Amino acid sequence: MSGYLAYGEPSAYFTPVFAVHVPQNAKPSYPEDLAKIYAGFLNQKFGYVSTSPFSVTCTFSVAAAAVEGGKSEVIKDTEYHHRTVVETGWKPSPQQVLAAAGGSAAPSSPAASKANPPLTIHAFCKSDPAGVKVYFSKVFDSTSDHPSGQPLEDQVRSMTDAWKQSFTASLAQRYGYQGSAECVGGEELNPIQWTWGRLRGLALGRSVDTDWSPGT
Repeated sequence: MSGYLAYGEPSAYFTPVFAVHVPQNAKPSYPEDLAKIYAGFLNQKFGYVSTSPFSVTCTFSVAAAAVEGGKSEVIKDTEYHHRTVVETGWKPSPQQVLAAAGGSAAPSSPAASKANPPLTIHAFCKSDPAGVKVYFSKVFDSTSDHPSGQPLEDQVRSMTDAWKQSFTASLAQRYGYQGSAECVGGEELNPIQWTWGRLRGLALGRSVDTDWSPGT
């Protein structure tokens, strides 16, 4: 799983995109607790003091390319709004990952690894942010009852590529849109919802909620 963390205003403090192995028994608040560890680092190095529970956020996805793209887009929007971008170079240590997860790195059993449990992905799609209007889908879920034997990142990429084509076709039909689009997905709902809301906020005055989801 890949991720990055950032703080919003007036400066945005970004980590590099990093890969972490999250224990299977990680608690649901894992992203928020890892963000708290990063907030402590920001306070120590930059004197940053958190002003709300959401001022430091953690964005994860099983698709590393989606995380890289999401970070690049947030940086572009941050610079567009004349905020300072600071690359901190911070990455969580294995000990910090385990502390945030609140569990142990217990290996999965061979039977569990062969079971291929259902794969549920939370996602949204959006048009090119450089356009006059920025079109957003709703945040939606998609579950595959029979995941393939592909690596998880490849499965997510296949799903988001299919959604992108369908979303782009819907925009062309409903709005006459001729530009590009992208879809972002991951197993954790909270980071996807935060990214969706953040990008809609950055497109304030230009965002269009299409209420699109796969199959509509």
